[in-house]
Amino acid sequence: MTGGGYYSGVVTNQAGGTLTPGTGNSFGAGLVLAGGSTNVFEIDSVTAHDMSVVSNGLTQTGNGNPLLVLNLQNYNQSANPTNGVIMLYQNYGSSVFDGINEFFMLSDSGPNNGERLKNGTAFEAVGGSGTTNEFKIWYDFDITGDSHTGNSIALTVIPEPGTILSLLGAGSLFALVRRIRRITGRWRI
Repeated sequence: MTGGGYYSGVVTNQAGGTLTPGTGNSFGAGLVLAGGSTNVFEIDSVTAHDMSVVSNGLTQTGNGNPLLVLNLQNYNQSANPTNGVIMLYQNYGSSVFDGINEFFMLSDSGPNNGERLKNGTAFEAVGGSGTTNEFKIWYDFDITGDSHTGNSIALTVIPEPGTILSLLGAGSLFALVRRIRRITGRWRI
C-alpha cells in the first residue's frame, strides 16, 4: 500500500507486504502490522516525512516482528534539531506496541541491521550518501509531544558526535579565556 488516503475499514499489512504511507495514510478503524511486513518511511527532515494516522488502534499479528525501513536519501542529520520528533504512527487509539514485547526490527544497510528496536533504543541508520544518522525510537510517545505516556510511535533525533564535541570545545574555550582574563586582571564588563 503506497501513498496517502483514508481507509475506513481495518487494514492489515500482511507478512511480505509493504506499507509506504507517503504524505499520510489515515486508518479510521485501525491498522494491523503482521510479523514480516515491511513498513517504509521516507524522512527528509523532522518537518517533512511520511506518517500514518491511526484512529482506532495499532496492533500486531503473526510470528516475528514487522520490519522498519527508513529512506533517508534526502535526510541531513546536522540540519535537524536535537531531540526533534519524527512521528511515524500518530495513534489516537490503543496500541500493542509497548517496546518491550512488541516492537519493530530495523531493516537497513547500517550497523544496526536486524536489531530489535525496543522502547528508547538508540540506533544508527544509513542515509542516501552513506552517512550514518542517529535516532531513538519511542512506542509510547504522546501525540502532543509532551511525554512518553501515549500510544504513538516516533523517532527523536540524536545529535551528531561532531556537534556535541563542537559545543564542548566552544564551552571549554570560553571558560579558558574567562579564566585567563580573570588571572591577568583584564576583566572588563
